[in-house]
Amino acid sequence: MKTKLMIGAISTLLFAACQKEAVSTKTTVPSGADFTNSSSLDFTTSAASYVFTGTDNWAQYVSGGYGVINDAWGTGTNNTERLNVWSSTSWNVQTTQPQGGSAVKTYPHSWKDVNKNIGSINNLTSNFDYSVPGSGWAGDMSYDIWLTNKKYEVMIWMGRQNGFNPICDNYDAHGAVPSYTNVNVGGHTFNVYHKFNSSSGKYVFSFLRTSNTSKGSVNIKDVLNWIRNTPRWYGNEYLADVEFGFEIGWGSGQWNLNSFSVTSN
Repeated sequence: MKTKLMIGAISTLLFAACQKEAVSTKTTVPSGADFTNSSSLDFTTSAASYVFTGTDNWAQYVSGGYGVINDAWGTGTNNTERLNVWSSTSWNVQTTQPQGGSAVKTYPHSWKDVNKNIGSINNLTSNFDYSVPGSGWAGDMSYDIWLTNKKYEVMIWMGRQNGFNPICDNYDAHGAVPSYTNVNVGGHTFNVYHKFNSSSGKYVFSFLRTSNTSKGSVNIKDVLNWIRNTPRWYGNEYLADVEFGFEIGWGSGQWNLNSFSVTSN
C-alpha cells in the first residue's frame, strides 16, 4: 500500500491488493522535469513526443486538474520503470519486473481529487481506455479509491491477467473467495471481495469485473452507495481521490493509458 504527499497535504495510503504493503509519496513537479538518467532500462522512447518522462519510483506529472505517478513502490530499487507522459490522463509505462510471488510491485496511475463525503456527491462517473501486453505478465487494471483517512479502500478491477487475486478474507484451491457474486452495479457485473485487517483497522473492498474490458464508463457513486446500503460496510465516508492504473506483479512490456476522466458534482 502507499502513502502520498499531494500538494500540501500528507495522507497515508495503504495498497491492499495481493498482500502488498509499502510506502510512496506524491509531490508536485514542474512540467517537463526528469528525475534520472534511466540508462538501466533497455526500452527506447522518443522523448520529443512526451511532455514528461522519468524513471524515479515516484516520478510524476500534474496538469489540468489531474496527476500521474510512476508509483513503483514495491520494486525495491529505482530505474525499473519508465513513465512517458503525453498528458496527466494519457501516458504509458515501460517496465520489467521479475516473476515470482503474488505481491504488486508497481501501480502507475492517474488520479483526480474529489474531497467530498459520499452523501454530498450527486454524480461520480469515470471513463477509461487502456491497452496492455497480451501475455507474459500478471496484474490488474483497476480503480483505487480511498475513503476517510485511508480507513477504507475500494478497488474496482476492469480486468486482470494470469489469475491475479485480490486480497480477501477467504481463499480456497481456486483462489480468492468472493463475499458476493454477480453483482450488477455501476454499469458492470462484479464479484465482490472483502478484507478486514485487524492489526491496522483497515478495510479493503474489491470489485472484480466478471470479464475483462479495456474501455468503458463506471458509475462510481453507485458502487460506493452499494457498499454503504447493501452490506453496510461503512457510512457517509469522506472520499479523497479517484485513481486508475495498472497493478503489475511481474512481467515486461508497455502499458498504455489512452484516456481517463472523472466527472463529479
